[in-house]
Amino acid sequence: PARAPVGVSEPVHARMRFEGEMHLSDCNTIVSFLLSPSGLSTNQGFIVRPTKVKGCKRPKTMYLPFDPLPPGKVANLRRVFLEKHNVFDFELDDQRTNPAPLPAGEWVTFALDTIQAGVLVLEINGKEAARQDVPISDSEVRPGLLLYGGTVKLRNLRVTELDKP
Repeated sequence: PARAPVGVSEPVHARMRFEGEMHLSDCNTIVSFLLSPSGLSTNQGFIVRPTKVKGCKRPKTMYLPFDPLPPGKVANLRRVFLEKHNVFDFELDDQRTNPAPLPAGEWVTFALDTIQAGVLVLEINGKEAARQDVPISDSEVRPGLLLYGGTVKLRNLRVTELDKP
């Protein structure tokens, strides 16, 4: 599919861990790992491009604003309101990028967590790939994925709530 959301339908406690396994069939697939605080019309998270595969060519369909992110990298992502167009859209929060060992064609594990209050962490294959501060307290959140281009297989998805009142 060109674009597919996968998310938790009911809010969970702000201190949580969302994890599972994914298999990207295409080296041009883009994965967004997102967290949506309840009551706020915002999302924060990370955008990841798979590591470059020999012979992989750029697709004809581009996914702005994600195109500047090079293969094998992760960057902070946030949802913003574009007053000029009167719509919400995503933007790369900064141009700092970290390596993200997310290969196409094999199963990898991932985890998105807020175990430390106010900090969102992304792990890929058990290693921290990125972190950022998030404006949440003890409210509720909805973790999820937004997938662009290619086919993505998911398995063993689970959410663990920590310190639920």
